Amino acid sequence: MKILKSIKKYFLKCLNKYFVFMIGIFITSSAFCDPAADPLAATVLPQIQALFGPTSTISYCIYLAEIIVGAVGYVKTKNLLILIGVPILVIFTSAMFTYIGGK
Repeated sequence: MKILKSIKKYFLKCLNKYFVFMIGIFITSSAFCDPAADPLAATVLPQIQALFGPTSTISYCIYLAEIIVGAVGYVKTKNLLILIGVPILVIFTSAMFTYIGGK
């Protein structure tokens, strides 16, 4: 019973800390994100597409890292699910880069 009380006390302390953090993020984002600032975002959009778009160097490096980590994981564990997970990760990453790039 004493252990449960200590777990509950720790959980409530962490919950309070993260709740205050999330409220702080919400307040600052609502204070600094002006909806009238679209022209600034429009000027930065081509740079974001060049950096994080589906044909950027960053995406190719991430694809290569996913393939290498998948191959090494398969060799170490001999589990086919790890090897099958590589194309799934590549497809998911490609979709996310397309979404981030805005195309």
